Formats: sequence, structure tokens, C-alpha cells
Amino acid sequence: MSLIKSDVIRDAAEAAGVKQLREDVATSLAADAEYRLREIVQDALNFKRHSRRRKLTAADINNALRVRNVEPLYGLSFSDPIVYSNKTAADGTSVAVMEDRELEFDDILSAPLPKAPLEVTFRAHWLAIEGVQPLIPENPLPEGMDVASAGKKRKAAEGGDASSGKDPMVQDVLSQELQLYYEKVTTAVLQGSPHILSAALDSLRSDPGLQSLLPYFTQFITDEVKHSLKDLAVLHALVSMTSALLNNPQLHVEPHLHKLMPAVMTCMVGKKLCKSALDPHWPLRDRAAGLLTFIVNRHAASYTTLQSRITSTLLHAFLDPARPLTTHYGAIVGLSALGPQTLNQLVLPHISAYAQLLPLDGVISLRGKEPAVIGKL
Repeated sequence: MSLIKSDVIRDAAEAAGVKQLREDVATSLAADAEYRLREIVQDALNFKRHSRRRKLTAADINNALRVRNVEPLYGLSFSDPIVYSNKTAADGTSVAVMEDRELEFDDILSAPLPKAPLEVTFRAHWLAIEGVQPLIPENPLPEGMDVASAGKKRKAAEGGDASSGKDPMVQDVLSQELQLYYEKVTTAVLQGSPHILSAALDSLRSDPGLQSLLPYFTQFITDEVKHSLKDLAVLHALVSMTSALLNNPQLHVEPHLHKLMPAVMTCMVGKKLCKSALDPHWPLRDRAAGLLTFIVNRHAASYTTLQSRITSTLLHAFLDPARPLTTHYGAIVGLSALGPQTLNQLVLPHISAYAQLLPLDGVISLRGKEPAVIGKL
């Protein structure tokens, strides 16, 4: 026996304009309507279960209707619970009726407007960087950390500490041994004797357990090149440190090349790399050019735009008449180090124009002192 009576079907048919519906047709439609209703309720229960709720809401019914391409019910999607009351019908049966509350128009007009719904968007974030989970709101909190301490560390990470050269989000992950190793190596690069510096570079070149320190070393090189533009010894040590890290076969350096490249380019085309113009800064530019060639030969396959961006930067420095002779020299050495094809395509076509811009007084001042430099120019 169907829960939906045939009388309900006939009343609905009369409301739709169908008169004198036969009893057998009304009975069949009642059974089909009950079947469709059970399907919708079953889908709504699935939405409720997947939402981890115990109470079925009007939103679940609307979602079930949308799945079946049926227009949802309007006017019932509100947060207040639906209150039913039992009423006695004309035939004496008990009927559950939803009570309609009386609403005042003044209250409705004075109520604040609801917030506009947000559009569905997608946002990508890092689950882990170099094996370390970033402390961001999208990732779960580490074990043993409460919400308050996590909020303080996130604020510290947003503020940053550029002077330390460390990332506040991952600095607590480093062990005491790695922190001590970092301090020893950086001290050797900045102030160490030649044999201590040589030992530090040998360790950077072959030690397999330095991957977690690589972001710190990269930031250290970038910052110290900016702060030591007139200290030739420190710049030589930084170039050696960069070369040692790049030659370590156990390190994955590619994610950090975008930070190392500006430091290498500065040591090659920098305007002034020493206190006096008579200091031998030319070998530093040659070393930086050789290191640049090494980077291009090893990583050009992974970064298809690496060589084109480097050549564009060097060509701009080479053709800029406002740049000094030192920058022109670094650009020419860098382009020459990239191979004869680059030299033929980018340098030789501009030789005549550059000869007119070449400051002869600067070349004459080098005559007898730097014959290799004059030969390259």
C-alpha cells in the first residue's frame, strides 16, 4: 500500500487542470511519486552523512534535487529549526503541520543584509619544502605545538629576519650540530685563514648531509655579496663557496638557482668590486664567468630560459654606453664564456658600434698593467 493516497494525486491533477483522473491512473502515479520521493530522501541522507551531521536539513533536500536536475525548494533554507505541530484533520486523523510564524515588515527591513556568498576558488600551497612542512594555516600543526605558539611563529615568519639569513619557519628544525656547522662555515668564509677556508670548501663540495642547510647558505651568499662589494677577498671566498655547493653531487641546487644567479652576475658585471681601481678585480670577474658557464651547461636542460635570460642581461650591459669599463669587461667575458656561437651572434655584430663607445682613456691607463684585460677588450 502506497504512503501517498490517490486522493492527493487527484487533488494535484485538478490543480494542474486535469479533470476526472481515473482511479487506476491515480494509484499508479501515487506509487511512482512515492518511489521518486524515497530516492530523493535517500540522496539527502547521503549528503547528511557525508557532511558528518546527525540532523537532516532543507539544504540536504535541495542538494538531492540538484543532483537530479530538479529545481530546489525556495524559502526553506534557513538556520532556524523547523517546528511541526499536530493538527486533527476533518476525517479525524492526526496531521503534522509546519507552523508559520508571523513576521513584521519593520523587523525584516531593519535587519542587516546577509553576506554575499564567496565564489569557489582554488589556492595552491606547499605541503613540504626540502622535506620540511611550512608553518602555514593550511597545514596541520606539528605534534606538541598549540595554536597560540603556532600563531606567534607565523607572525615571526611573516616579519622575517633578513640579517640572520635564516628562514624563521624552518630554523627550529635544524639540529644543534647543523647550526654549529653553519656558523663555522660562514665564519671561515668571512674571516677564516686560507687553510680553514680550504677545509670548509672541501666539506661543502663533498658532504652529503647539507640539503637542509642549502637555503641558509644560499641566503648567506646573496646577502654577503650585497654587503661586501668592496671586499675583494670576501667576494673571492663567496664565489668559491658557490662553486663548491654547485659541485656537490648530493645537493639538489636547482630550486635555489634564482637566488644564486644574481650574486654570480654581480661578481662579474659589478661596477666596483674593490676599494681601489688598481686592485686585481679582473680575475674575480673571470672566475664568475667560468662559474656562470658551469651553471648554464649543467642546468640549461632543466631551465629552458636560463641561457636566454643571461645572454639578454649581459648584452644589455655590454651595449649600454653609460656603464663603466669594468661592467663592459664582465659582460664580454661572460658572453665569451658561453661559447663561440654566442660570441659570433651577439658580440661580433656590435664590435664597430662598441669601438666608438669604448673609453680610450680607460684602456690606455691599463696598458702595461693588465695586458690580458686589454686583449679581451
